[in-house]
Amino acid sequence: MDQFVPQDNPGKELTPIVSRKSMKSKGVRQIEKAFRKGIRKTNDYEQFCKLIMRRKKFRLLKYSSEDVKIFSLFCLRDFQGMQHFRLAAGNFLSALVNLSDEKDFTVHTDTLDCEIDGIGTDNCKNLTIIGSVGRYAFSGMISGNGVLRGNAADDLAQKASGGRLEIYGNCGNNAAEHAKADFELVVHGNTGHRTGASGGGHITVDGNAGNLPGVNAYGVSIKIKGDAGFEVGKEAGACKIYISGKIGSIGNPNSGPGCNREIYQNGVLVATGWNPFWQEFLAGNMENTYYAAQADPFGQIWLKSVEELNKKVYELFPGGYPELLETVNSIFKRK
Repeated sequence: MDQFVPQDNPGKELTPIVSRKSMKSKGVRQIEKAFRKGIRKTNDYEQFCKLIMRRKKFRLLKYSSEDVKIFSLFCLRDFQGMQHFRLAAGNFLSALVNLSDEKDFTVHTDTLDCEIDGIGTDNCKNLTIIGSVGRYAFSGMISGNGVLRGNAADDLAQKASGGRLEIYGNCGNNAAEHAKADFELVVHGNTGHRTGASGGGHITVDGNAGNLPGVNAYGVSIKIKGDAGFEVGKEAGACKIYISGKIGSIGNPNSGPGCNREIYQNGVLVATGWNPFWQEFLAGNMENTYYAAQADPFGQIWLKSVEELNKKVYELFPGGYPELLETVNSIFKRK
């Protein structure tokens, strides 16, 4: 997993120089006051949205995208000692961005001593984050373009339904889990385990991916330019997974109807759903093919003809089909 090594601190050199006058703008002071009031009561995204809308209604909070950037650069770090800071900071910044009339935002996390969680929640703007982030970043992303110039911890872009997210670094486990078809994720680094699990969308990984990429996925397209770990595409349905490097192993596909999983290595189809020749054989020899399919010895082998099936049977079972059936029946009885 160390084939691709991004720069250690992708955002440090991008930190702008601002005047002290900008730091003391009315908008920044109002944001700071709202966060000080809010963090004492909640760390919840919805509650921060209500707080911001209420203060905006009574003209207690008026801010620009520049004010949000300055607040993240110079003020946010003063609250790091407060309880629940990591999640509160991420959700508060998310609410500020989403409830603004402006479209383009830049937020800095590179000045903090910790990685904040939940930043980019329900994002619907063009949001650039300079620095690394914690868990649940860009969860529930709806639209817009997200850019992260740093690393992301686990659970990036969970349940994202739309938009495009680009990561200039590595990300942890469960990236884009439960994502929808209109979401796109590009990672210019490595990802952890379960990338694209139980979801759809379009995912590109420039580096390596951990175990179980595409597990339980439906409608997902995953391109991994490096190596992939074990059980690629396990229990996956309609999906396509492209891997340029090594594959640890390929997992068994979903045994339900309509499974048309395709896994490619260097452009060559190496695995698909349950082998149709094997299923046809089971149908004539087993009473319950659903459970018997779990014992499919060909789930990781792409067979193109009955002749190839016959050849592989005798490679795996010297006794031929009788021995194979005996093995399948014994597994079936243990279910």
